[in-house]
Amino acid sequence: MQNFIHFFIYHRSLTHLLFLFLLLVAYFSYLKVPKEMFPPNALDKILISGYYGSASNAVLDRLIVQECESLLKEHPFVSEISSMITGGSYQITGDITDGDKKEQVIAEIETGLKALKEDLPSDFILPAVKGVEQFFPLMSISLFTDKIHHDEAVEVGKRLSEAIKKFDHIYQSEVVGKYEKVLEMSIDDKLLMAYSIDRDSVYQTISSIYSLFPIGDLTSDNERYFISTKSEDITLDEIRDYQIRIDGKVIRVGDIITLKYRYERHALLTKTDGKKALMINVKKAKAGDSIKLSGQIRTLIESYETRYPHIGIKVLSDSSFWIRTRLNVISSNVIIGLLLLFSMIWFLISLKIALVVLIGIPVSFAFGIIGLDIFDSSLNTLSMIGVLLSLGLLVDEANDQLVANWKLLDDWLKTLHEFLCG
Repeated sequence: MQNFIHFFIYHRSLTHLLFLFLLLVAYFSYLKVPKEMFPPNALDKILISGYYGSASNAVLDRLIVQECESLLKEHPFVSEISSMITGGSYQITGDITDGDKKEQVIAEIETGLKALKEDLPSDFILPAVKGVEQFFPLMSISLFTDKIHHDEAVEVGKRLSEAIKKFDHIYQSEVVGKYEKVLEMSIDDKLLMAYSIDRDSVYQTISSIYSLFPIGDLTSDNERYFISTKSEDITLDEIRDYQIRIDGKVIRVGDIITLKYRYERHALLTKTDGKKALMINVKKAKAGDSIKLSGQIRTLIESYETRYPHIGIKVLSDSSFWIRTRLNVISSNVIIGLLLLFSMIWFLISLKIALVVLIGIPVSFAFGIIGLDIFDSSLNTLSMIGVLLSLGLLVDEANDQLVANWKLLDDWLKTLHEFLCG
């Protein structure tokens, strides 16, 4: 160790170059390290999720959900199973009793699901299997307007949400409440009277021909067949031109019924600035910088505000603001603390010791930032608390040294006083 120290003492140029290289690497590591409020929290849970839009909830339950539940129930390390089916999508979750075997459990469930492929429809996509992680929200965006343009605001919100998903390192971007499209049919009573058609007959005829979901399935000993109608993605013009027979008369649907698509109203009601609004929640993935992502999303929002001036778009919450604020507070405190510490040590002890302390603290931070980059960690609230603790330890060590020197100075002054007054 002594030879090691002597080597760097006698090769000062190399020492200075290494110091500058360390600071340069730390700077680029700081730019690369993700900055976020809290790191993702991995839970001891398994999640099976998928989507099959052409199936009703009952068909989905028989088709795949019950099979997934059986796989989870038979596994020795899975318990507390729960399922949810809605609008063609399904989710099955289970608690993993042994966290050390999480990856093993996921791999075994994936293998079990692949064996079910032969019994599923040809267009069915196997569900995804993954562990459950909690991600801290990045942004909450509100789109609000008057009642007249509300459907347009929903459409713009869905497009904005999809555009945000295209950014790198976005874990989730979704409109709260889904806002699924529904077909609204308005029957003209005057036209019914003109055609001498009964309203109830129109209801029965329309309900018998229009179906969006599978009508059932047939099962034999060896195979299973799924039967569905072919009425998905029908345009309004196709429905208007469709001819129906009511009370012996053949009539175009568009001649007696006004058709339009609207977004389904939900029990959830949100308002911004006193106007009806919808919310978009955005979550960042493990990688990625919250501050950079926030800047990209805000630039995208500005372009949407220019294209749709009659729709208000407001960022209600942005975690990057608090991250930036805390980074500024820490950096300003470090700089002020370093200057005060340097001045006190220079004034009371010596310039050389003050320079050693002044250089030692940034070097410690540099190694910490490089370590975060190497181990794929992020600069978040928890790691910043660690930075503050390490800064306190360094300053405390310097203060202990300062107190020790003060005691030596005090003893020397007492000795001098006794000698002079003796």
